[in-house]
Amino acid sequence: MTLILHTDTKIHTDSNGNGNAIHFRTGGWFTLPDGSNVSPASDGWTNGEWSLSTLISADTIPEGKVSSGTTVALVKGLPKSVHTLTDRYASEADRVDAWRSSARCSRLQGRLALGESEMARFYTFIDGLSNSWTLLQIVNNSGTWQRDSEDMMLLGFALDYKAEQMDALFVSAMHLEV
Repeated sequence: MTLILHTDTKIHTDSNGNGNAIHFRTGGWFTLPDGSNVSPASDGWTNGEWSLSTLISADTIPEGKVSSGTTVALVKGLPKSVHTLTDRYASEADRVDAWRSSARCSRLQGRLALGESEMARFYTFIDGLSNSWTLLQIVNNSGTWQRDSEDMMLLGFALDYKAEQMDALFVSAMHLEV
Protein backbone atom coordinates (compact mmCIF):
# COMPACT_ATOMS: atom_id res chain seq x y z
CA MET A 1 0.00 0.00 0.00
CA THR A 2 1.39 3.39 -0.98
CA LEU A 3 1.04 6.20 1.55
CA ILE A 4 1.38 9.93 0.88
CA LEU A 5 2.35 12.57 3.46
CA HIS A 6 0.16 15.66 3.24
CA THR A 7 -1.46 18.54 5.10
CA ASP A 8 -4.99 19.79 4.50
CA THR A 9 -3.73 21.95 1.62
CA LYS A 10 -0.56 20.42 0.16
CA ILE A 11 1.26 17.21 -0.71
CA HIS A 12 4.79 16.70 0.66
CA THR A 13 7.12 16.61 -2.35
CA ASP A 14 10.76 15.71 -2.83
CA SER A 15 13.54 18.22 -2.21
CA ASN A 16 14.68 18.19 -5.86
CA GLY A 17 12.14 20.84 -6.70
CA ASN A 18 10.45 18.77 -9.39
CA GLY A 19 7.20 18.48 -7.44
CA ASN A 20 7.05 14.67 -7.19
CA ALA A 21 5.10 13.37 -4.20
CA ILE A 22 7.13 11.21 -1.84
CA HIS A 23 5.68 7.72 -1.50
CA PHE A 24 5.93 5.73 1.75
CA ARG A 25 5.31 2.06 2.47
CA THR A 26 3.18 0.85 5.37
CA GLY A 27 5.19 -0.23 8.39
CA GLY A 28 8.42 1.64 7.57
CA TRP A 29 9.73 4.82 9.13
CA PHE A 30 9.53 8.21 7.48
CA THR A 31 10.90 11.69 7.99
CA LEU A 32 8.71 14.74 8.43
CA PRO A 33 9.64 18.02 6.71
CA ASP A 34 11.01 19.30 10.07
CA GLY A 35 13.51 16.41 10.12
CA SER A 36 11.88 14.29 12.84
CA ASN A 37 11.43 10.56 12.21
CA VAL A 38 8.16 8.69 12.69
CA SER A 39 7.56 4.96 12.76
CA PRO A 40 5.58 2.95 11.81
CA ALA A 41 4.00 4.53 8.74
CA SER A 42 0.31 3.68 8.59
CA ASP A 43 -2.81 4.93 6.86
CA GLY A 44 -4.55 7.53 9.01
CA TRP A 45 -1.46 8.58 11.01
CA THR A 46 -1.47 12.28 11.89
CA ASN A 47 0.35 14.66 14.21
CA GLY A 48 -2.27 17.37 13.80
CA GLU A 49 -0.41 19.10 10.96
CA TRP A 50 0.81 16.28 8.73
CA SER A 51 -1.14 13.12 7.84
CA LEU A 52 -0.44 9.87 6.02
CA SER A 53 -3.14 8.60 3.70
CA THR A 54 -3.40 5.79 1.17
CA LEU A 55 -2.90 7.00 -2.39
CA ILE A 56 -6.21 6.73 -4.27
CA SER A 57 -5.95 5.30 -7.80
CA ALA A 58 -6.52 7.54 -10.80
CA ASP A 59 -9.89 7.52 -12.55
CA THR A 60 -10.35 5.53 -15.75
CA ILE A 61 -9.14 7.37 -18.84
CA PRO A 62 -12.17 8.50 -20.88
CA GLU A 63 -12.69 7.37 -24.46
CA GLY A 64 -10.83 9.56 -26.94
CA LYS A 65 -8.22 10.65 -24.38
CA VAL A 66 -4.72 9.47 -23.41
CA SER A 67 -2.71 10.07 -20.28
CA SER A 68 0.53 11.96 -20.80
CA GLY A 69 1.45 11.40 -17.16
CA THR A 70 0.11 11.35 -13.64
CA THR A 71 0.55 13.58 -10.64
CA VAL A 72 -0.59 13.35 -7.05
CA ALA A 73 -3.14 15.95 -5.99
CA LEU A 74 -5.40 16.49 -3.01
CA VAL A 75 -8.96 15.59 -3.95
CA LYS A 76 -11.50 16.13 -1.17
CA GLY A 77 -8.60 16.29 1.29
CA LEU A 78 -7.03 12.97 0.26
CA PRO A 79 -4.09 12.21 -2.06
CA LYS A 80 -5.13 10.85 -5.43
CA SER A 81 -3.30 9.99 -8.64
CA VAL A 82 -4.61 12.29 -11.36
CA HIS A 83 -4.02 11.81 -15.08
CA THR A 84 -2.90 14.67 -17.31
CA LEU A 85 -5.25 14.08 -20.25
CA THR A 86 -4.83 15.02 -23.86
CA ASP A 87 -6.91 14.20 -26.91
CA ARG A 88 -6.04 10.83 -28.43
CA TYR A 89 -5.75 12.45 -31.85
CA ALA A 90 -4.22 15.82 -32.55
CA SER A 91 -6.72 16.48 -35.33
CA GLU A 92 -9.75 15.02 -37.05
CA ALA A 93 -7.46 13.97 -39.91
CA ASP A 94 -5.34 11.94 -37.46
CA ARG A 95 -8.48 10.24 -36.11
CA VAL A 96 -9.64 9.38 -39.63
CA ASP A 97 -6.18 8.06 -40.57
CA ALA A 98 -6.13 5.86 -37.45
CA TRP A 99 -9.58 4.50 -38.29
CA ARG A 100 -8.61 3.81 -41.91
CA SER A 101 -5.50 1.91 -40.84
CA SER A 102 -7.60 -0.36 -38.60
CA ALA A 103 -10.70 -0.81 -40.81
CA ARG A 104 -10.99 -4.32 -42.20
CA CYS A 105 -13.76 -6.46 -43.59
CA SER A 106 -13.98 -9.87 -45.16
CA ARG A 107 -13.97 -10.17 -48.94
CA LEU A 108 -17.57 -11.38 -48.79
CA GLN A 109 -18.64 -8.41 -46.65
CA GLY A 110 -16.92 -6.00 -49.08
CA ARG A 111 -18.44 -7.58 -52.18
CA LEU A 112 -21.92 -7.68 -50.60
CA ALA A 113 -21.62 -4.03 -49.51
CA LEU A 114 -20.61 -3.03 -53.04
CA GLY A 115 -23.46 -4.95 -54.61
CA GLU A 116 -23.85 -6.53 -58.02
CA SER A 117 -23.91 -3.33 -60.10
CA GLU A 118 -20.75 -1.85 -58.51
CA MET A 119 -18.93 -5.16 -58.89
CA ALA A 120 -19.94 -5.18 -62.57
CA ARG A 121 -18.50 -1.64 -62.93
CA PHE A 122 -15.28 -2.82 -61.31
CA TYR A 123 -14.97 -5.80 -63.71
CA THR A 124 -15.62 -3.53 -66.69
CA PHE A 125 -12.83 -1.19 -65.53
CA ILE A 126 -10.41 -4.02 -64.81
CA ASP A 127 -10.95 -5.61 -68.25
CA GLY A 128 -9.35 -2.55 -69.81
CA LEU A 129 -6.12 -2.81 -67.78
CA SER A 130 -3.07 -4.73 -68.93
CA ASN A 131 -1.69 -5.38 -65.43
CA SER A 132 -4.95 -6.06 -63.61
CA TRP A 133 -4.27 -9.65 -62.50
CA THR A 134 -3.01 -8.78 -58.96
CA LEU A 135 -5.90 -6.45 -58.16
CA LEU A 136 -8.38 -8.95 -59.57
CA GLN A 137 -6.94 -11.69 -57.33
CA ILE A 138 -7.17 -9.47 -54.27
CA VAL A 139 -10.76 -8.46 -54.90
CA ASN A 140 -11.81 -12.02 -55.77
CA ASN A 141 -9.71 -14.11 -53.37
CA SER A 142 -8.28 -12.12 -50.46
CA GLY A 143 -9.69 -13.22 -47.11
CA THR A 144 -9.57 -9.67 -45.75
CA TRP A 145 -9.88 -6.25 -47.30
CA GLN A 146 -7.90 -3.52 -45.50
CA ARG A 147 -9.19 0.03 -45.98
CA ASP A 148 -5.82 1.77 -46.25
CA SER A 149 -4.18 -0.80 -48.52
CA GLU A 150 -2.96 0.18 -51.96
CA ASP A 151 -5.29 -2.40 -53.50
CA MET A 152 -8.35 -0.82 -51.88
CA MET A 153 -7.19 2.58 -53.14
CA LEU A 154 -7.10 1.05 -56.63
CA LEU A 155 -10.57 -0.42 -56.13
CA GLY A 156 -11.79 3.05 -55.13
CA PHE A 157 -10.08 4.53 -58.19
CA ALA A 158 -11.67 1.91 -60.44
CA LEU A 159 -15.12 2.81 -59.10
CA ASP A 160 -14.36 6.55 -59.10
CA TYR A 161 -15.00 6.66 -55.31
CA LYS A 162 -13.83 9.51 -53.17
CA ALA A 163 -12.15 8.70 -49.83
CA GLU A 164 -15.42 9.31 -47.96
CA GLN A 165 -17.25 6.85 -50.23
CA MET A 166 -14.62 4.18 -49.51
CA ASP A 167 -15.00 4.89 -45.79
CA ALA A 168 -18.77 4.46 -46.11
CA LEU A 169 -18.26 1.21 -48.03
CA PHE A 170 -16.10 -0.19 -45.21
CA VAL A 171 -18.49 0.99 -42.49
CA SER A 172 -21.35 -0.70 -44.32
CA ALA A 173 -19.34 -3.88 -44.97
CA MET A 174 -18.10 -4.18 -41.38
CA HIS A 175 -21.70 -4.07 -40.12
CA LEU A 176 -22.83 -6.95 -42.35
CA GLU A 177 -23.14 -10.19 -40.45
CA VAL A 178 -22.26 -13.09 -42.73
